[in-house]
This record gives sequence, C-alpha cells and structure tokens, in this order.
Amino acid sequence: MAVNEPRELLKTLYNHLEDKALDPDNPFYYPFLEGKNDDPIADLSERISFSQSQSVNLFTGQRGSGKSTEFRRLRKILREEEDCEVFLLDMRDYMSLTTAVEI
Repeated sequence: MAVNEPRELLKTLYNHLEDKALDPDNPFYYPFLEGKNDDPIADLSERISFSQSQSVNLFTGQRGSGKSTEFRRLRKILREEEDCEVFLLDMRDYMSLTTAVEI
C-alpha cells in the first residue's frame, strides 16, 4: 500500500480544493500571464476598448483552466481603465449543464 500513498494524498488534496473563480485581488491568485506579450486578457480588453460598435469574442478553455478567474481580471481592467459596466453571469445558475439543450 506504500506505493499508493502519494496517490491517496493527491486524491485527498484534489477533493478539498474549492471549485470557484478567484478575483485578481485574492491572495491565492497568481498573475501568470499579466505583463507578458501574449496576455489574452490584455488583448481582449484592448479590442473591446478600441471597438466602435458591439462585438462578440470567443474565449474557451478546459474546465478549471481559469476562464472565470481571467474574466474577473478583464472586468477589473474594463472598470478601472475604460469606465465600463461589466456583468458576469454563471450559466449554472440558469440552466442544467447535464441536460442536453434542444434548439
């Protein structure tokens, strides 16, 4: 059983982690992309602020990859630098994500 002990410890850690987005001011937030040349949030905020009309932008990623956390950073940038009103919605509050959507 000694071989499986690290795996069991990792399972325990994984199951104790909270699945929630972090605000950029949270002490656990690590600014991994901020200040780099290929920061997608900086690019997106620039596109939004330069646009003279409404636009649609697609931002994708695997579950748990930090999309919601980065959207909170985008909201902070747009509020502070562009004086924009930004709303974030969680679709889990409005629909079942385990049921197929019929169109």
